Amino acid sequence: MMMSGSGAETANLVGSAFIIISATTNALYNVLAIGNHVIEGTTGEFFQPFSNIKFLLAILYLGILSSLGTSYLSNYALSKIAAAQMSVFSNVATLITIIAGVLFLNEAFHFYRLICFSWWL
Repeated sequence: MMMSGSGAETANLVGSAFIIISATTNALYNVLAIGNHVIEGTTGEFFQPFSNIKFLLAILYLGILSSLGTSYLSNYALSKIAAAQMSVFSNVATLITIIAGVLFLNEAFHFYRLICFSWWL
């Protein structure tokens, strides 16, 4: 998990512990949910959404592009620029999301979004 000579501190160990706890509790929740459906005899209802192609495409989009893709792009950017510069670009994501919502999804531009824009100016 950690590279030798990286100057690992206690905070890194705490962060790693939180990731392990998060993954474990997520897995436990899913096992309990499936177990509950098996006990009640409703396993088909649990897996029913997987028969819908729109559901599967949404899961693939969220799992591959939104999660895995952005992680790889962030790691690539960190290999090319300093972490401080990268943190500035990650904060710009909020602005890009607001602009994309207004332009592509025809969302209304509300006053509270203007506060976000003015904060960046």
